[in-house]
Amino acid sequence: MSLTVRRRVLIAVPGVLAAAAVAALMDALHVDGWAITLAALLGGLLAGTQSWLVLGQRADRRINRAELRNGFAELARTVQAAKLPRRDLDNLERRLRASTAEDEAQMEAYLQLITLLPPSRPLPRTRGWAASPDFLLTVVDLVLEHRPALVVDVGSGLSTVFEALACRKAGAGRVVAFDHDEEFGSATADLVRRQGLADLAQVRHAPLTAQRTAGRDVCWYDGAAFEGLDEIDLVVVDGPPGTTGPMARFPALPMLWERLSQRAVIIVDDADRDDERAVVAEWTSLYPELTVERLHHEKGAVVLRRGASPAKAAGPAPA
Repeated sequence: MSLTVRRRVLIAVPGVLAAAAVAALMDALHVDGWAITLAALLGGLLAGTQSWLVLGQRADRRINRAELRNGFAELARTVQAAKLPRRDLDNLERRLRASTAEDEAQMEAYLQLITLLPPSRPLPRTRGWAASPDFLLTVVDLVLEHRPALVVDVGSGLSTVFEALACRKAGAGRVVAFDHDEEFGSATADLVRRQGLADLAQVRHAPLTAQRTAGRDVCWYDGAAFEGLDEIDLVVVDGPPGTTGPMARFPALPMLWERLSQRAVIIVDDADRDDERAVVAEWTSLYPELTVERLHHEKGAVVLRRGASPAKAAGPAPA
C-alpha cells in the first residue's frame, strides 16, 4: 500500500467509525432520522479532521527534522569551503595584532596630547580624514621645541587647534591655516574660536587655482592668500586632499620656499602614500640642502629641515 493511500485510510476510517457510533447512539435515544444523519456526519468530520491534524503534525516533524539535517549539512559545507590555509590564518592573526597595536599607540598619543594641552571644549574625532594623534603629537613637539614665530598650516583642521594650543603653552608664535573648502575652513575657524584661540590662529579661505611652479602646471591654493607671510618657521603640509589630483601637495614647497626662514622645518602627513613619497623625492631633488627624517606614524610622516632647526626664543620652553 502506498504512503498516500495509507494516509487516506488512516483519515477516513476514524471518520466512518465515529459516524457509525454517533448514529447508533442517536438511534438508541430515539432521535429523529435527519438528526441522526447530521450528527453522524459531524462526528465523522470531527474524527477525520483530528486524524488529519495528527498526521500533519507528524509530517511537519519529519519535514523539520529533514530541514535541520539539511541546514547542518549546508553549514558544514560552508565552513569547509571557508577553511583558510594555515598561512592565511597566520597572516590574518598578524594583521589583527598589528591593528590592535596601532590602536593602542594612537590612544597613548592622544592621551599625551590632551594631558599636555588640555582643550577647553570637546574636539572632533581624530584619524580617518583627520590627522592621527601620533602626527598631531609630533607637530606639537616641534612647536614646543623650536618655538616658531610663524606656523603655516597647509590644510586646516585639528592640527590648527593643537598648533595654537602649543603656541600658547610655548608663550610664542601664531598660526595661519589655509583651506580650499570654505565650509570646512569655517568649521575650523569656529573650532578655534570655541577653544578661545582666535588670538593665536587664523584660518584663511584659499580656493585651488591653476598655477605654474618649478616647471609644472599645478592646481594649488590661491597665492594671494599667502601675502604678508614671510619668515615662516614651521610648515605643516596636510592638504590639499589627494583626491584633488596627482601630486596634489607638490606645490607647497616651491610656492613657499622664498617665504621660509633660513632654519625652517616642514612636516608632511600621509607620507606613506605613493604620491607623497614622490613629492618628497622631488623636493629633495629641487632643494638638496634639505635633510629628511621619516617617522613611523600611522599614515607615515616626513620631517624636512632647511639647515638647522628654527631659532629658539630666549629661555627654554615652559614645562
